[in-house]
Amino acid sequence: MSGWIFANLSKNWGGGEKWTLTTAKALENSGHSVFLLVYPESQLATQASLEKIPFLPINARSQSLLNPFKVWRTFRFFKESQFEAIILNSSHELKFLGPIASFAGIRKVIFRRGIPQALRSNFLNRFYFRKFVNGIILNSQTTLQAMESVFSTEMSRLQVQVIYNGLDLQLWKSTIPKQSSKIIGVVGRLSYEKGIDRALYVFAKVREQIPEAQLWIVGEGEEGARLKQISKDLDLLESIRFIGFTESVLQYMENFDVLLFPSRWEGFGYVLLEAMSLQIPPVSFDISTAREILTQECGVLVPDDQIEACAEEIVRLLENDEFRKEMGKNARIQVENRFSIAEVVKQMESFLSQ
Repeated sequence: MSGWIFANLSKNWGGGEKWTLTTAKALENSGHSVFLLVYPESQLATQASLEKIPFLPINARSQSLLNPFKVWRTFRFFKESQFEAIILNSSHELKFLGPIASFAGIRKVIFRRGIPQALRSNFLNRFYFRKFVNGIILNSQTTLQAMESVFSTEMSRLQVQVIYNGLDLQLWKSTIPKQSSKIIGVVGRLSYEKGIDRALYVFAKVREQIPEAQLWIVGEGEEGARLKQISKDLDLLESIRFIGFTESVLQYMENFDVLLFPSRWEGFGYVLLEAMSLQIPPVSFDISTAREILTQECGVLVPDDQIEACAEEIVRLLENDEFRKEMGKNARIQVENRFSIAEVVKQMESFLSQ
């Protein structure tokens, strides 16, 4: 058969896993044959099953190359299936699946980098890029620059392209009329890099000017107890709604007036696109990935870690309904023009057909 494999062996669910599922499903809907390699019983495996995308569970890491049974089983699968290309999501997939796919005769072995940091600069990574990789996909210009700063020689010989993440805009559209309810939303894992603690301090400043404002936090994680303690210390608990994890983020997000994006760093920032597609303007700290997505017409960037400046921008949006709604409309247009899944499909088709 001719088709494309998406390999993502992470146990966890995040932006990379969302990209894998969304992109594979979109390509399948466009008439392509796709297959997933996933970690057993992971959230990605569950979602692939629900979406009826064919998949094979594999429990493997870099050192699995030393396991002859796993190597032979994977080699035989590649050889019998005769896939045209494989897209690898991380370095351990590159190290295990890259050589096997290459020796099994898969025409294109593609490495995708989804976080704005380079792989380690060591002999092994350089060897793999030289020996087994045909192309590299990056999720942002920032990620491209990070990788080129370390692997410029290796990448100069490869097919390289930035393909931004995309949304299915048929799924991401608001079903309720826009109205001012003074709800600020944060969506993300409750972990240090997501900066939810920064959102609490921003909200405290907002409340000084808009006492009726609310903060809804969608997500769960290891910092949950700490964040609730900070909320208590700031006397904010009655105005904050900790929603927890949900598989239906949209039903909460479409109630937001403003999305607060407080991350310290991000691989891409899917939630920015999701909010923008619902005509919700984001206010974000000026981190690298956010500045590639937002323009002054469709969102607000404030200097990183400037709590008061961030609060002032949120207050400005909450107190000016027409300005906020106009920015929300522009945000939707930005996603339609640059970040739709249809655009991703076109770019993937072009990249993989070369």
